[in-house]
Amino acid sequence: MKDKIHFSLIQMDIQLGNKISNLSEIESLIVKSVQNVLKTHTHVICLPELCTTGFDLKNHKTHAEKIPDGLTTDLFQNLARKHKIHIIASYIEKSMESYYNCAVIIDDQGQLLTKYRKVHLFPLKPMEESEYFMSGDNDDINSLITINGFKVGVLICFDLRFPEISRRLVLEGVDCIIYLAEFPRPRDDVWTTLLRARAMENQIFVIGVNRVGEDDTISYFGKSIVIGPNGETINSGSTKEEIIQGILDPDLLNLAKKFIPTLSHRRPDQY
Repeated sequence: MKDKIHFSLIQMDIQLGNKISNLSEIESLIVKSVQNVLKTHTHVICLPELCTTGFDLKNHKTHAEKIPDGLTTDLFQNLARKHKIHIIASYIEKSMESYYNCAVIIDDQGQLLTKYRKVHLFPLKPMEESEYFMSGDNDDINSLITINGFKVGVLICFDLRFPEISRRLVLEGVDCIIYLAEFPRPRDDVWTTLLRARAMENQIFVIGVNRVGEDDTISYFGKSIVIGPNGETINSGSTKEEIIQGILDPDLLNLAKKFIPTLSHRRPDQY
């Protein structure tokens, strides 16, 4: 039985490479988010991609942590337990001698439910993720968890451009996909268009949380958004630092799937 979920999208600026300062700011913004939500609601807080360091990839080995057992995971687990919230965020993981852009999902008891290593690494300058990170296993997308009866999946930024990875989660029964991102200017329209497409083609809720601010040569436009299963905007952000709130109502899912049941149609190879 699905029940409503309250989401808070923390659309923050990220100080390049300054993990301690970013973690302090994240903690303050989480406290602020909690103050604005009824305690009767299940509350999920989402943070942008690489929220602790930004794309300071030349120093990725210094920033990397084990997951679990690292500083950031410990802090997020303590915050989740203290405030009775779920936290979804990505930061740099070290595993053996490999490094990953990794998302974690922590529940309101402070338990690390699962993690997801970004599959599609952004290849262009100045980010060039593939020069620093290993890609996650495309055959082992394990970011699907259940919250209040909702099946929720997590993907990261450039994954958004590849519809098949989102559809794989949908075929596993996902009701909502969350994309953690550092989408830069001038790709504002690309961001919104692709998020809306993922929602409509799969008849699911889609959440995109993007950062704001500037690095050396890149600026980020924010515009975090919560989209319903018909492509409608439930709530959206500006280009400034803020917290965007949104409630997922299971009735909207049911109405969308009954109105035009696209996912029940045959695939081309079945005709």
